[in-house]
Amino acid sequence: MSPKRKIILSSIFFLIFFLLIFLFLIFPTLKELKRISREILQTNLKLEEIERRQEEIEKFKKLPSEIKENLSKFENFLVNKEIPIDFVEFLEKMAKDLNIQSQISISSFSKDSISFQIKGVSSPENVFKFIEKVENCNYLTQIEKIRISKLTESELKREEFKEFSKNDLKFEIFFSVLTK
Repeated sequence: MSPKRKIILSSIFFLIFFLLIFLFLIFPTLKELKRISREILQTNLKLEEIERRQEEIEKFKKLPSEIKENLSKFENFLVNKEIPIDFVEFLEKMAKDLNIQSQISISSFSKDSISFQIKGVSSPENVFKFIEKVENCNYLTQIEKIRISKLTESELKREEFKEFSKNDLKFEIFFSVLTK
């Protein structure tokens, strides 16, 4: 064999040898490293998720006292379903303060609200102040319907409206209020 041929053969042999080493040793090792790094990444993601959940749990543990405080404040905005007397007295006092002759009645009950009807007579500014106060009171109310009209000549002749003038208004407000 010529020296040139020996060099070529030995080069081929070394090339095959390195190729085999790469295929059987280095390539599987690289594959295994890739798999391990993927597992580490997944584990890190799981750990981050666990830490995030733990932070949320800690925040949630602090919430009950805040929730109780807010619930007690919220309950002050609700009318007692069993005895809505406080709310009716509140409406009567508001009407009296605005010099409104009124009749307050409960029109219906539902699971979580009571519907009221208020009929009244007074000057226009007092009627609108009363409506605004009902709408913006400390209770959770929702006005459903309002009827407002001027007193007619025939109504002014009736005994119940003698103290009013033709510029005064009569009104009806239908609204509901949330209950506890």
